[in-house]
Amino acid sequence: MPNYPHHFSVSSSLPRAASSSWSRILTNKNCRGRAYSDPNLVTITGCTDPPCILRRKTSIGINQRFTPYRDVKTLTTTVFANILGLNVPFVGVNGSNACNLIFNMDGTKATCPLQKGKEYMYKNSFPVREIYPRIPVVVHWALTEGQENIACFEVPSKITS
Repeated sequence: MPNYPHHFSVSSSLPRAASSSWSRILTNKNCRGRAYSDPNLVTITGCTDPPCILRRKTSIGINQRFTPYRDVKTLTTTVFANILGLNVPFVGVNGSNACNLIFNMDGTKATCPLQKGKEYMYKNSFPVREIYPRIPVVVHWALTEGQENIACFEVPSKITS
């Protein structure tokens, strides 16, 4: 069964020592609604347990380990929050090219196309904009090719001041 993690934009030069400030998401779900068997597949800065607190006017980093279940030519970041049943895209993140945010597991830069069965790391960060409403949301983060999820996750979050 393929792994389905998620997305956001983080510095590609993030030092390994900084990883200690990253916390595991313990109860995130993949796109099929099942909890990850390995909680280290997705890490989000400052979040050890959902709901993740997303403070407005800050930047949140995301690392996502994933293994494509087929060869992939291109990847797009698809990110939205489910607000009262409506999927609202994250401005500036949704629809962006994900290929330049992919790394080999040894930390070297990878790029598209990606090989079936090879493990990669996606690193991204995103701004929590002041215009985002201060409410609980479910964040859906996906790496997609066309309309197909290659890797994705959903995590309960709360946007705060």
